Amino acid sequence: MIKKLIWWFFPSQILVFLISFIKYRSIGLVQYINISFIIGGILLFISIAIFLLNTGFFDVTVEGFRRVFNKNKLTKEELDDLRPVSEVITFNYLPMLINGLIMLFLMAFALILYYY
Repeated sequence: MIKKLIWWFFPSQILVFLISFIKYRSIGLVQYINISFIIGGILLFISIAIFLLNTGFFDVTVEGFRRVFNKNKLTKEELDDLRPVSEVITFNYLPMLINGLIMLFLMAFALILYYY
């Protein structure tokens, strides 16, 4: 778990500094706050979306869409044999979620440093 967190943390921090240098032509506290907020928010949003898909919350909705928009003209038995979305997506969302929270925590810490 720690290895996956490090694997997510360091590239995301490098990405923050790269985007800061490319967009603002400098690396400062305000630029770090702005970009880490965006990247941390994106990571948090994606990990929560994957969590929702893994729980099976949308399985009934996807099943209904499969039956209504049946382009391949599958039979009822073939439609019943298709796996639900919660079984198809097996991505581990926890390292991404923790990394997004750490990035937002670092952003909040930098914001406190900026104001004091």
